[in-house]
Formats: sequence, C-alpha cells, structure tokens
Amino acid sequence: MATLTSSEERGRVVYGREGCAYCHTQQIRFLAADVRRFGAPTETWETKYDYPQLWGTRRIGPDLSRESTTHSRDWQLTHLYNPRLVVRDSVMPPYPWLFGGGPSQPTEDGLDVVAYLQYLGRARELSGFDSNARARYSLSAPVLHPASDPDDLREEVGRGATLFAANCASCHGPAGFGDGEAAASLLPKPANLTAARFSDDRLSAALWNGIPGSSMPPWRQLPAEDLRTLIAFVQSLRVSDAQSPSRGIASLDQGKTLFAANCASCHGDRGSGDGPTAGALAPPPTNFGLKEPTQRRALDVLEQGVPGTAMPPWKSQLDEEQRHALAEFVRSLYSRRGENGSE
Repeated sequence: MATLTSSEERGRVVYGREGCAYCHTQQIRFLAADVRRFGAPTETWETKYDYPQLWGTRRIGPDLSRESTTHSRDWQLTHLYNPRLVVRDSVMPPYPWLFGGGPSQPTEDGLDVVAYLQYLGRARELSGFDSNARARYSLSAPVLHPASDPDDLREEVGRGATLFAANCASCHGPAGFGDGEAAASLLPKPANLTAARFSDDRLSAALWNGIPGSSMPPWRQLPAEDLRTLIAFVQSLRVSDAQSPSRGIASLDQGKTLFAANCASCHGDRGSGDGPTAGALAPPPTNFGLKEPTQRRALDVLEQGVPGTAMPPWKSQLDEEQRHALAEFVRSLYSRRGENGSE
C-alpha cells in the first residue's frame, strides 16, 4: 500500500484545517444501507498511515472513504468552490479562498485538498480486497422500467421532473440540454439528454453506478421508485429527430465498413462499447445498442469529437458523405429491447 504523495499530505492538512471531518466521515459501517451507497465496509488497514485518524464522528455530508472512485477532479473543484453548483440543496459552505476567482482557478491548497480526496479509497481499489466483500452486497444495476400504462407513465414523468430539478438540473440544465450552472467547469460536459434515445438498461446503469471518468456520480442512495421516475422523465426529454432521407442499404454497408476500420477498436465489432481498448478508457466508449444519438448529434460528434473523452474529431479523416454513412450505421445499431419494458 503506497504512502501519500507530498501533495496528498498537504491536502490532508488542509482537509483537517478547514474542518471537513466535522461533517464527513471516513468510515463505512457494516450496514447494508452504508455498503449500498458507499462501498465495502472500512477495514483498519486502510488508514494505517493516517495520524491522527480522520474517521469523523458525525455524518452530515456523505462518507468519503471511497471518494477516489466517486467523483471526478473537476467535480471536486466545482463542489469546493460552490457546492450548490452541483448539489442544489447542499448545506456545505463554499471555499472560495481555495481558488483564484473561479472553479477552474484553484490555488495550491485547492489542488492539494482535491489530491487528498482522490487518494481516499485508492488503496482499497488497488488491493483487490473487494472481490470477496462485494459478493455479499452486489453492486450490479437493477434494470428499472417505467410504467407501460400511459396514465401511470405521466404520473412518473411528473414526479421525475421534480427529482430531476432537485438533483440533476445543476449539471444537465433544467431542460436537459447539458447547460446547467456547473457545466462550464466540468469536462467532459454533462450529457445533452435530449440528443439521444436511451434504453432502460442504459439509464438504470448510469443512475446506479455513475459514469466512470465523468462528473456523473452514482445515485443508488435514492429509492428504486425514485430512480424509475427519473428514467421516465429523461426518456420524455428526447426531441424528435429530423433526419435526412435514408441512404439505403448501400449507405449502411459503407457505414459498416467505415465503423469496422475506424471505430471497432473502442466501440467493439457490434457497437457494444466492448472493443479491445475499451477497458483502459474512462469514460467508457458508448454502447450503441443502448443509446441512439440523433442524427445531428452523431454528426456533431464525428466532426468535433467529445472533449474530455477518448473520442477524437473525424472531420479531417472522413469526408461528409462518409460521416453521414457512419452516423446512419451507428444509429441502426440501437436495440429497442428493454425500452420501457418492451422487447
């Protein structure tokens, strides 16, 4: 188990100086609710280099024992600068003195305390110790299907809108365009939820486990019924896709050939996000069987890439006709199996 770096050591001092341990614990209890939200229970060896211990005595904010795998660096900086940019109802005070004018301008103290936060839980992650602990509490995402009855679905969408405003709009924006108050300092940017069709499986997994390598954290502390209504609301945001006329079988064949040559190494042969390089990438490559971008979104990504991810722009490598063929092929991979409980 590696000792703390000099930056992490300084960050630990800042963490203690600013009183973070008054509200945050670093000790996960052997309770199902704790494990479901934060991960495997804390073992004594995890804090053997800590002196004094910073386990805390009150949990007003969430436990931070596994923070290294929970939130990204840019989320941490945005949260420290103004917690309500990413958590609307947070009672945590802002720490503007750790910045030089904005969340993208941290001082050395700001960088050090984030380095310390991202150290928490790293030893546990690298040790492989959780292979047995997780057998007791599975973190695999349950697939939550919104109601199939139209009246029940409308009710779920209404409840989901309230939950979205409280928990998601600060990043994704009130209408889901990815333009919330926090978006300016996050990379990759929060998803534009109106620019794709998402399957129940995809949204369930994102809400349950978050998106590694992005600012999207897990939300499995919410009741399953609340997560179901959020899925219903997000699916209601999709705008109608004004497509260009279909280019037919020849266009799909061209797109398939281009995909195999340029995209399969990350996205996999069938677009399932399981290519040979996928395991080393965070955020992971898109599974196009579970997410169908609008034609406009697919073309934008092919032209501009996705900053903050491994997806580069392809405007110089592919001409316009090739990009259209590839966008059409990618969209054809979406499977409606499991969408709102359907096959």
